[in-house]
Amino acid sequence: NIGVQRLLDAVVDYLPAPTEKPEVQGTDPRDKNHAMTRPHDPDAPRVVTGVRIAPYERHEDCIPMQDGDRLDFRFDAQFPLAFNLLYREGAVVVIPLSRERVEEFAGVFAATAARAYCLAWEAGPRGAILDYRFRVRRPGD
Repeated sequence: NIGVQRLLDAVVDYLPAPTEKPEVQGTDPRDKNHAMTRPHDPDAPRVVTGVRIAPYERHEDCIPMQDGDRLDFRFDAQFPLAFNLLYREGAVVVIPLSRERVEEFAGVFAATAARAYCLAWEAGPRGAILDYRFRVRRPGD
């Protein structure tokens, strides 16, 4: 245990914090000539682009939230797909928000309890390419 703690202390002391690093450079997946940057800001929206979903397959992204938090989200897809915002209570899946055959959608969801809420998409027969973004807003934000 003593050696592990010393190693963890060294990591904290010598490696830079994420906010001390330069912004991440990249390109827009739809236009390779368009440069983009992403700051190292834990409060910045999470942006995910170019997720390929095979025909009849699912993609899910779960976000831990507290009671009273709001989830601002939006997405667009190349082909229609099913969208659910869900959470799990043991073996039970609860779906407070569902949309069928949508290519884009945006909304705000208010958490009613501390748990992981999941954004879930299911592709149809053509599959889909999905772009989405979300941000958790705490009460008072």
